Amino acid sequence: MTAPQDTTSAAWDAHAEDYAREFAPLTGYMARGLFRLVEPRLPPGATVLDIACGPGSLTLAAAEHVTREHRHGGPRGTVLARDASAHMVAMTRQAADAAGVAAVVDCEVGDGQQLDIPDGSVDAACSSFGIFL
Repeated sequence: MTAPQDTTSAAWDAHAEDYAREFAPLTGYMARGLFRLVEPRLPPGATVLDIACGPGSLTLAAAEHVTREHRHGGPRGTVLARDASAHMVAMTRQAADAAGVAAVVDCEVGDGQQLDIPDGSVDAACSSFGIFL
């Protein structure tokens, strides 16, 4: 039996700062590496979905990609970042703002198992360390 969504969200909210400090340096390194595998396959103006975005490592890598593509004359892409934890979402928004890529990031609280995103509306869906959690 799984925990109710609000219990899981509350647990991640309570531990978001600890996760960002203790685990995000490693998971972020791995997330950026995972995104590099996807990056060459993305079309210009790609929409990338990051499910269980945590503090935003993969989101930032994707946002830097779509921003760079746009600066080089390509169409503007978008990164959709979703996490069940409001605190993680706030950290992702803050990181996107600090990196100067907030304009291409749509970051919201959401259940990764019941996304409100239309089928076929993204070019890549990524989840770094979210599936097993």
